[in-house]
Amino acid sequence: MNCKYKSLIVIILTGILLLGCFEPEPVNVSELIEENIEKITISQGIAGSVIYKEGNFMPPVSENSGIQYPLSRKVFLYDYTEIVHFPYGHFIERDSVHSTLIAQTISDRNGFYQFSISEVGIYSIFVLEDGKFYMDYADGGYGINPVTIYQDSVLIYNIYLDYNASY
Repeated sequence: MNCKYKSLIVIILTGILLLGCFEPEPVNVSELIEENIEKITISQGIAGSVIYKEGNFMPPVSENSGIQYPLSRKVFLYDYTEIVHFPYGHFIERDSVHSTLIAQTISDRNGFYQFSISEVGIYSIFVLEDGKFYMDYADGGYGINPVTIYQDSVLIYNIYLDYNASY
């Protein structure tokens, strides 16, 4: 391979690496969520946005104290999931979830996801982040990330990955 092609390969790889280092621009999350709601094509199930939050959101907050932007991530829906020994922090190992996987999808670049679910009931929803499931809510028992699906309705459930945010 001659020097000309090696240089071109180095330039292309450097560009790819540099692009991967930049975070997306913060967006108006309220507007984004409204736009994502308009994308819903199901009549029963769950839909929402995956949003990353970082920084200080504790009142009083200055306008630039925290950032928010949508993420494209794998989203998983399981039968209602219980874990007896909760881990410290926001993440659980994937193999600690022993309930049945119902569906999985990837949220789009605006964070939008949806699941059409024909059976009403309680399910658990997870986002894959750094090889682990993000856990942001427990129901007071042993259930984690519970969502309830009702007949002929779509639950709007926005998932905030806020492990780097302060409240």
